[in-house]
Amino acid sequence: MAIAVVRGTQTFIDHSREMSSTKFYVAGDAADDLTAAMAALNAVGVALGVVTLCTPSKTLASFPITENEPDIPASQYAQREVALWIQYVDTTTTEYETMQVPGPNLLLLAQANTDEVDIVSNLTMAALVLVLESDLVSKAGNEIAVTRARIIGRRS
Repeated sequence: MAIAVVRGTQTFIDHSREMSSTKFYVAGDAADDLTAAMAALNAVGVALGVVTLCTPSKTLASFPITENEPDIPASQYAQREVALWIQYVDTTTTEYETMQVPGPNLLLLAQANTDEVDIVSNLTMAALVLVLESDLVSKAGNEIAVTRARIIGRRS
């Protein structure tokens, strides 16, 4: 797969411990090897660090795995303001993390009189939990366990 462009995000911390970031793009590679793109991301991160009084804290890289021209969802309920909020725990450090999935299918996930989604007996959610626990890792790189899920609204 040819990766034409890699997006970099350089995050900084200021004196009052507030985080800010800047995004930029570097050339990808015609092959699967991202060595040149990673070197370019690091070089830009170092150069940005020279011109700021803030401390660079991390450099992130992202690139498309798949890309297609998206169709607009047919359902009028496919809105980003509503989300499936998923909480999981690092099984080693016991630190909690969360993720949000926009526009959840409420017909498959919602339960009467609660925002909570049953992560065990709801078969759709249980299948998602199985995939997440098999393939995700925590920020520290450890295995995770999904602990809770719920429907939330008015997210931005």
